[in-house]
Amino acid sequence: MSRYSLIFRLINKPFVFDAGGHLDDRDTQALRTIFEPYAKGKDRPGCMDLLHGTRVGIPKWPVLHLLAMMKINNNRYDPSMVGEMVTGVTDFLEHDWIHGNKLMRETSRLVEALFVGGHSLVEPGEFVALVSKDMDRHVMRLPALREIFIPDEWLDDADNDPSNHHLAHVLIQNQDLQKELLTDMPERRFKSALLHYPRAALDVALDRGARWDQMFAKDLGL
Repeated sequence: MSRYSLIFRLINKPFVFDAGGHLDDRDTQALRTIFEPYAKGKDRPGCMDLLHGTRVGIPKWPVLHLLAMMKINNNRYDPSMVGEMVTGVTDFLEHDWIHGNKLMRETSRLVEALFVGGHSLVEPGEFVALVSKDMDRHVMRLPALREIFIPDEWLDDADNDPSNHHLAHVLIQNQDLQKELLTDMPERRFKSALLHYPRAALDVALDRGARWDQMFAKDLGL
């Protein structure tokens, strides 16, 4: 939760955060030239083009998006901003959809922090479900959704990441989505997903004996 300390300080006592050295120069520039114009609805495609070329890492995108919304709201937080973050995830993945799993985990982690802190009624699993629906407008919808839920390559930081439970929850609850994403799932993706998801999230992919053997071995801790 420490990575969100600035946001929680702002929620408790609003102040002009982008002029007091609370962010490094790169983040401050990205906030003012990309995320704030995006939050104001000014040339969002252009903002995404700029974001695609920036060196600001994906883990910072959700935080900077929320800070930008707070800045244009007199540095004040509003629970409705969580809903706008749904739109943000889809827009941010316009260019960078191959990093969907990383961004989804990072954003759901922030949403969880707000929920646990009593600042939002949206649970992280519900948030992931809302993003999944919003992805209907993404030009690369199906490949992008696959990279969110069953990426071709999981990053090392996904190992034992509690945010995986948020994604698994959606696959378990939405059987249609599970069928769409996991039917005829390639072996390499199944093996990777097996390390991160419980069986219920992978039911559709358990369509051959060898995969049941792999699941059984996982259950035994082998």
